[in-house]
Amino acid sequence: MREFFRMHKWKLSDFVIKKKLGYGRASEIFLAVHIRTGMELVMKKCRIDNEFDRKQVHNEIKIHSTIEHPRVISFYGYFYDPDGSIYLMLEHAKYGDVWQMITDSQPTEEEFRNSVMRPMVCALMHVHSLEIVHRDIKPENIFLTEKRNGVKLGDFGFATDEKTLKIQRMGTKEYMAPEIMLCDSERRQKARSMNRDLYDSKVDCWAMGVLAYEGLVGRTPWNVDGAMEDNLQNIIVNPFIEHPDISKDANDFIRKCLQINPKSRISTIEMLAHPWIQGSIRTTPVKSSSVQNIRANTFQNGMYSLYPNDEQNENTVMNGSQIPGREEFMDVTVRNGTAFAQMSKEERKFKGCLPNIFSRKNSK
Repeated sequence: MREFFRMHKWKLSDFVIKKKLGYGRASEIFLAVHIRTGMELVMKKCRIDNEFDRKQVHNEIKIHSTIEHPRVISFYGYFYDPDGSIYLMLEHAKYGDVWQMITDSQPTEEEFRNSVMRPMVCALMHVHSLEIVHRDIKPENIFLTEKRNGVKLGDFGFATDEKTLKIQRMGTKEYMAPEIMLCDSERRQKARSMNRDLYDSKVDCWAMGVLAYEGLVGRTPWNVDGAMEDNLQNIIVNPFIEHPDISKDANDFIRKCLQINPKSRISTIEMLAHPWIQGSIRTTPVKSSSVQNIRANTFQNGMYSLYPNDEQNENTVMNGSQIPGREEFMDVTVRNGTAFAQMSKEERKFKGCLPNIFSRKNSK
């Protein structure tokens, strides 16, 4: 469908606007129907009031259009309207977002882990492998294209890539990592003069911890209604405390995400290896058919090392069909703390979760 929309030049009269879905600071979101095909999609109308708005929209288009993944909302294209607005054409998530899921019917820990957290780890690993930082992970930006197993990451309006200096305070304060809170004007000016980033993709990993906590407990870990400096102080003085109503593994996952020092914070690759994310994945024998070992951290002898993890049992084998982001995916075998993703010849043809997210460029 992406190819269909990219092959044509579009105008507003090609669509029928059915209803307004929401709005942002400089945007309005509509449900629309493509007249010729009858396909429903989301139209994001972006107002361009100044040069900053123009750069933000162009940045969103540039970044979102490069991402193709089963757990990311599809970007179909964009067009300019005579009134000066820019319309983005996006995949429609007809079942709402995770915020609605949490508020309408509080899911169990197992349901939230399997339907939201595990797929989002997969999506975020892919995004980070492209050297993109989302900067606004939260329930409202995680959408449901199906009632079950339809979770997808969206809204790349605050995202940034490796070509952009990461010095801005961007995001939602409840989900904002400490290193972003620290980005006051003085630090930004100094970092700009030194051409140095003030944070990296670990800010998304912090947000994943907040997401897990809110999904399981019903609120975010800290009250951040005050000034930015007060919010930061509150987090430092009152570090994460395990919640008695959720499991030991869930608490451990959240604690590893919510490390004040980003160097100590768990990465998305390590998240996939965590016992809580693995959860109740079924175990099966490893396929004896043609296999390929994917190694993500280091590339040696044509193999990617997916993740080191001391907590793994020597002979753990996970059925890949239960790995988030795709069905009938692959087998993942953990031996001596290293996970090996094994694919048949047919499976390697599918551009799914893990085979796509690791490249030699990112394996260091």
